[in-house]
Amino acid sequence: MLLLAAAPPAAPAGPKDPGAKPSAGPVVIDERPSRTNGTVYVLDEGPHRVLRFGSVRGDEQTMLDRAHPEQLVVEYLQHAVRALDGTEPAQALVIGLGGGAVVRHLRHRYARLHIDAVDIDPVVVDVAQAHFGVVADAHTVLHVADGAGFVHNRGRRGPRPPRYDYVLVDAYGARDYPRALGTAQFFDDLKGQLAPTGVVALNLAVEKQARALLLRRFAKAFPRCVRLEGETDDNTVAFGFADKDDPRLPAAATCR
Repeated sequence: MLLLAAAPPAAPAGPKDPGAKPSAGPVVIDERPSRTNGTVYVLDEGPHRVLRFGSVRGDEQTMLDRAHPEQLVVEYLQHAVRALDGTEPAQALVIGLGGGAVVRHLRHRYARLHIDAVDIDPVVVDVAQAHFGVVADAHTVLHVADGAGFVHNRGRRGPRPPRYDYVLVDAYGARDYPRALGTAQFFDDLKGQLAPTGVVALNLAVEKQARALLLRRFAKAFPRCVRLEGETDDNTVAFGFADKDDPRLPAAATCR
């Protein structure tokens, strides 16, 4: 859950109005130590509830509209679910739970959808339930696990579980994109978990060279790969389709 955006230019300094009231800044709702992400912060910033790692000014991992938590606020997540338009998915996987914005959105949009949500950090999973309204139940199963290991090992013992119609990979920690979630093996494993008409959405919020490398690896794993570029942020969302003739997102650029 990472949003990269260019910082606006600083406004020129001017005289202070001695009668002006100070603007309300972010309010820290919770902070918890984490072995994975340093310190996990939950803040209220205006109408939004925000998850940050490392510091109260750390990268924004989740932004949720408190009045309308089912709506996706940030552009790249709006892009990430566009491949679902006109479909009725039965099985979904979210790698990188964060504050659970996509889980809340999918739960509201598809009442019968089964969601596996995976995050490596148990603190993040706890915070998502305590402060972002994520509910674990028969339809939403929360897994504290490494995403690559979860995908690789799923179904290796016992009956094969249902394949996924939709997968979102949006797993960023306080430091960087996890290496295990950028390997050719991981992308091949994801392809193996897809239904015949399934799609994987991969959020890329890394520097240009690393982005190009990840796109090449991702594209090799899927019969069709397209991407959407952010207009208000610097994120790229790549889509890997199980079917090379899948007609969704016809205007999107190819990954190659």
